[in-house]
Amino acid sequence: MLIERITLSLVALGDDIERRVMMATQLMAAHGLTVHVRPWDGTRSSLLIANADDTYGRNAVEQVRRRGGNVLTVSDQPGATGDAVTSSIQVAELVDRIKAIVAPETGAPAVADAVAPPTSAPTALDVALDPAQLGGLLQVCLQAASTPGDVLASIGPWQVLIRRDASRIAANAHSDLLAAQSRLVIEDWTTQTLSRTEAAALKMEVTQSLDAFLITGCDAIADLLPPLPGNGYQLSNWPDLGALPNHRAALQLASALVKKRWNLTALATHCGLTAAQTNAFCWAMLASGLLQSDLNIIAPPPPPAPVASQNILTRLARRFGLFRSE
Repeated sequence: MLIERITLSLVALGDDIERRVMMATQLMAAHGLTVHVRPWDGTRSSLLIANADDTYGRNAVEQVRRRGGNVLTVSDQPGATGDAVTSSIQVAELVDRIKAIVAPETGAPAVADAVAPPTSAPTALDVALDPAQLGGLLQVCLQAASTPGDVLASIGPWQVLIRRDASRIAANAHSDLLAAQSRLVIEDWTTQTLSRTEAAALKMEVTQSLDAFLITGCDAIADLLPPLPGNGYQLSNWPDLGALPNHRAALQLASALVKKRWNLTALATHCGLTAAQTNAFCWAMLASGLLQSDLNIIAPPPPPAPVASQNILTRLARRFGLFRSE
């Protein structure tokens, strides 16, 4: 029997790791686990996730451990304890760490071992095995790459405005951007194409570089993204990395890709990066509209607005033989 509810308490986490935690909860929810996330308030929860590099975070860890509660610490310090995770942990690994701590206590099976009913649709955890099932905001951005005007994307209570011409993504609050980024491959987004006047009327004043948004988002789910097909990838322009001055991998990859076309395997070797890191960056640049390829990857025209986003990645996968259709 699956856990009916898991409560995660977060304390003193940075934006990057908090975004990854939210992505992890979405993947767990896709397999039947109800995960509630809240700021730590001193009360009991299934698991405390705390920044061990922060004084307040360490105090919370000590209190919870004294009560015998579950703790997962986050630290980027070289001398961190062996059970700590770093803020750059991959989302799939984070899911494994959370369920390893929580599942034994509750008797619930591991998330990846949960068997879905035969009639259920593939979920986000299946993406690594079947590239045709990628969806969410990533496919919305791919669609927007060939859409004139701005695109308003909505899921639940959250809305973001993709401003293609300005290469920006806007929202009403910073938390909305984090929520959107945590749903990069989660379905059920709806889209609406807006004129410049209609977009301005929304007055979404919290903005971020679309390039940086996609790079950090794809980097967090690198192990879920299927390999891009073909060879001959190159950037048409230098991406906006102003918000990522310390993202060494992005700087290396962008520098190489603006100079010439690359096979992704050779590019990874040239930059001293893993294939997953290189592939994730290229997915981000494809969704931002900057990546060119010998395969001439072009997203199909957008559907009438408003409409649930079509599975653009499914069409790409079919076109380039990433999977065999029935």
